Amino acid sequence: MKQYCDGGEAILEAFRSLGLNYVISSPGSEWSPVWEALARQKVNQKSGPSYIDCWHETLAVDMAMDYTQMTGRMQAVLLHAGAGLLQGSAGMHSVTAPSSTTRWSRPWARPRETTCRS
Repeated sequence: MKQYCDGGEAILEAFRSLGLNYVISSPGSEWSPVWEALARQKVNQKSGPSYIDCWHETLAVDMAMDYTQMTGRMQAVLLHAGAGLLQGSAGMHSVTAPSSTTRWSRPWARPRETTCRS
């Protein structure tokens, strides 16, 4: 079998060396070398990160950041250029900014001390 050494393989090898479990993304045409590298990894039964297909960049970032918060192990998110980066940043904001929705669904976003005001 032919040995591949393209950009997709380089990215996947970097993910392997970082010990990532998952690559989370809304698939796009600009990442085709990575998709091909993931397919070769599966066909060759090589160890490495699994792919999780998401319908939106915000969801992909939320999933990766929540997984990282819960396990302490970072994960990879591949975003589309332009609007994908904007949507990904919205996901980062939703996980890190304390708000009424994140405060209850994410225990690490809860304030450590609560005070009552009269």
